[in-house]
This record gives sequence, C-alpha cells and structure tokens, in this order.
Amino acid sequence: MMTPRLDITDQLHPLTHVIAEALRSLQVEHRHFPAVVEWACPVPFFGRAEFAEIASVGLNPSGREFRDRSGRPLRGRERRLATLESLGLRDWRSADPETCSAIAQACSDYFDGNPYGWFDALEEIFESAGVGSLHDGGACHIDLSPWATQPAWGGLARAERDALLRRGEATLAALLSSAHFEVLVLNGKGVVAGLERATGVRLPFEYAPEWDDSTGRGRRWSLELDSLERIELARPVTILGWNWNLQSSHITSRTREAIIAWAAEAIEQSLTGTRSRDHTRAVDSDSGRDRELQEASWEVLQLVKDATASLERVDERLETLDAAPEELRGLSSVLEGHFNRVKFRVSQLDETLNPRLPQPG
Repeated sequence: MMTPRLDITDQLHPLTHVIAEALRSLQVEHRHFPAVVEWACPVPFFGRAEFAEIASVGLNPSGREFRDRSGRPLRGRERRLATLESLGLRDWRSADPETCSAIAQACSDYFDGNPYGWFDALEEIFESAGVGSLHDGGACHIDLSPWATQPAWGGLARAERDALLRRGEATLAALLSSAHFEVLVLNGKGVVAGLERATGVRLPFEYAPEWDDSTGRGRRWSLELDSLERIELARPVTILGWNWNLQSSHITSRTREAIIAWAAEAIEQSLTGTRSRDHTRAVDSDSGRDRELQEASWEVLQLVKDATASLERVDERLETLDAAPEELRGLSSVLEGHFNRVKFRVSQLDETLNPRLPQPG
C-alpha cells in the first residue's frame, strides 16, 4: 500500500510534508489508538502556519472540529476540515501528495470558513499585541498531537495520551523545523506538561502571585530556546505560557484579563526585539556548549525557586503551630544552625558565580 511521499513541488502546499508525516504516524500502530477519530484528517496546524510568526499551542484537535453537538459529522457548509468522505477516500493509506496538499490547504484556510469559537480568547491576545491575528495569518495554532479523539483528550487514559504525544513528535518536528515561528504560546499547564512529555524538554517556571485564585497558585513560563531537546527549531523561539486555561470557566475574568495583558506585552517585546535575544547564550561559537550552559542555568534557577517556595511553606507552617515560648525558642535555635549552614553555602555559590580576580601588582 502506498504511503504519502515527502517530495514537494511548486504546485503543492509548502507544509504538505507535515501532513504526510502525520498520516504516516499512526499507520503502523493505528489499532493501538482506538480513541482516534479514524475518518477525520490530521490537523497539525490551524491557520497559515506557513507564514505566521506566532503560534499558540494545544494538545490535540477537538472532536467538535468534525462533529456537531449531537455527534453527527459536519458536512457541507458546516464542515470545517477534511474527512475521508469529503476527499473521496476509503482510508488514509491511499492519500497521495496532492491529497496531503489539499489537507494542508484546508488547515491553512481554517479561519476563513467556520472556525470553532474556542480560539476567541487566544485571538484576543494576538490582537492586543498588535502583531496580526489568526484570521489574517499573523498568528496560527498548532497541536502537539494532530488527531481528534473520542472521548476528548481529558477522558483518555494517561498511557494513551502519552503514546499519542510520542507518536505526534515526528509531525511536530516536521512543522517546527519548517515554519518561521518566533513565539510559541502555551495555554494552560496541560499544554506545558504535554510539550515536556512530547519533546523531553524541561521548562522552568516562576510564580505569578497576581494570578493566584481559590484553586491554586499562578505560574508562568518565559524563556528562549534554540531547540526542544529532540526537535531542532528553524530559529530561536520564545516560549510563553501560564498554568490556567483561558477557556476554562474556573478562572476569574480578572485573572484571564491579566494573563492576556501579560502575554500580549511579552509577545510584542519579543517580536520588536526589546527583550535580549541572547540573554541565555554564553558561547556563540559552540552551540552544544550553549545548550549545556542553558540547561544547567535553568536547572539551577529551578532549584533556587523550589528552595524559595519551600521557605514560604515553612513560614506558613510555623504560623499554624500552637507552641509555647520555650518550644519556639528551641525551634529558633535549630533553624539558626541550619540558616548559618545555608549562608556558608551561599557564600561558596557566590565564589563560583563571581570568582575573585587577582589584584594587580
């Protein structure tokens, strides 16, 4: 049986090979993924990913891209994306390069048709940043796994979600190595975790107290990467993310607006170059050494942040103690001893980071 070829001609969509990779990704082991909507095309991207500089990132396409509220397949003017039926195919193994190109074009034209309302919150970020929109091609959306599932992603077993992420890695790599993204926007902790599992990259975060709410603490991600561990990028990419899903009904409008404002400003700064493009690079002539230093610095930063968070938890715990004064004095003495050891280790760390230069003469 024929598998899609990766050759691209001038007549084919420039991301035809990404669709071909997605179709090939499940052919060998399709029986191991019963939740995949078999008749729905893969959707590695929504919008003009061939031109966009910004891409929001999700986990996988919603089943609502292919079905209505009653579960019936979308057809005619309601149809959003390609299906086996709309393409006149029996199965995806018969898809040739022209078919893959047609699917890629349908993905590019997605926002010209009947787009799902889920994207509205992300569109607000892009428009606030003044860098284009999903509709004009300034931004697009990409998914870590290109296949719609039934049940939805949250209803799948962890093992199946992880397997779909691993199976989607080659498609993601083909897309990221071909596109010209400068910013990737990760909407929610599930997407951050999914990207880490799909690529093996570790993404350090910082707490965002202004985003705290009754369900937990706010967190955000902001860093620049030359690669995603196993995936080489076409150019350095700024990663922006947060742990609340903007489409969730569980976050307050105030938190949502604060995240949108922060993300819009960070995107604008990244694209206009007001942020240092080289703040994580130590040795330009040795990219391998660059990456090693970046990984080490991120790990150190995360350890320091973890230590700070631990001290905050200690403080909170101490406030709950109902101890007598003499007990508190004893505890204070113990803490003082530990604190002195920490001060000594900090002085050693300072020597490592700022070696004393020999005095002249």
